[in-house]
Amino acid sequence: MLIADRQGWVLRASRSLLEMFRLEERDVEAGLNVFDYIHPEDRERARLSLTKLLAGEYPGFSEYRVIRKDGSQFWNESHSAVLTNALGEVDRIFVVCRDITWRKEDEEKLKAYSEALEGLNAKLLELATVDSLTGVQNRRSFDARLQQELQRAIRFGARFCLVMFDIDRFKSFNDRFGHAAGDLVLVSICGAVGLHIRQVDGLFRFGGEEFMVFLTETGLEQGLLVAESLRKLVEGLSFTHNGELLPPTTASFGVCCSTQVMGLEPARMLEAVDAALYEAKASGRNCVKAARG
Repeated sequence: MLIADRQGWVLRASRSLLEMFRLEERDVEAGLNVFDYIHPEDRERARLSLTKLLAGEYPGFSEYRVIRKDGSQFWNESHSAVLTNALGEVDRIFVVCRDITWRKEDEEKLKAYSEALEGLNAKLLELATVDSLTGVQNRRSFDARLQQELQRAIRFGARFCLVMFDIDRFKSFNDRFGHAAGDLVLVSICGAVGLHIRQVDGLFRFGGEEFMVFLTETGLEQGLLVAESLRKLVEGLSFTHNGELLPPTTASFGVCCSTQVMGLEPARMLEAVDAALYEAKASGRNCVKAARG
C-alpha cells in the first residue's frame, strides 16, 4: 500500500510495497514519484487514470507494467481511492498494489493458444473446402454454394448459370505423359480460368478432370458466351513439362441456367448441366452445349 499526493509523489509506503518495487525507506525520503517507475508505454494511461480518479470519473482500478529500481519488471494491479483533508478537498491518493505478473503470463499463453487454435481451425476449414492440388474450391464447397444460389433464386428471383467442363481425353493424356504432366495441366487450366472469371463467380473442382463454374446474375445467353470464351482460353493454353512441349488440351462445356430448371432443386440442376456436357462430348468434344429447357 502507498499514499501519494495529487502529483504522484509518495508520502508513505508499506514495507511490502517497498519490497515489491525493490526500494528502501531512504528512496521515499529522497523523493519518490510513482510515475517514474511505470513502464514508459503505460505511463500516459496511468496519468489519465489518475486525472479521472481525481475528477471522480474513474473507479480507481488500473493495470500497468512497473519497472523496479533494479530494472526488473512486473505487472501491477492498482486499486485507488481519494483521501480528503479537513476542508473536504482531495489532496492524497490511497493505492493498493498487487503483483499480477502470473495472471498476465497465463493470459498471454491463453491468447497464444487461442490464436494457434484459430489458425488450426482455419487450416482445417481450408483442407475441407479447397482442392489440395489445384487450389480451387472442392466438391463440398460447390454443394454449399449451389444450395446458397438456389435459395437466392427462389427467394429473390436471382438467376445464375452453372457451367460444367471436362478436359477432353484426359485419361489418355495421363497414360501417355504421366500424372505429373496431367497435374500440371489441371493446375494451369484452373489458374487461367480463375483469372478469367469475375470475383463474384466461382470455380470448383467437381471431381477428377471435371470442373464447375458459377456465374452469378447471369442468363443463359451470357452464360454460353462465357463458356465459349473459356473453351477458347483452354484451347489456347500451352504446357511444358520437363523441357518438353505438351500437345494442346481442349475441354467440353455444358451450360445450364437456373431459369431452365423447374423446382430449382440441386439434383435437377446437376442432371441438366451434366446432360449438356454429355451432349458436347457426343458432338465431337471441344464445344459448348446448352441444357435443354
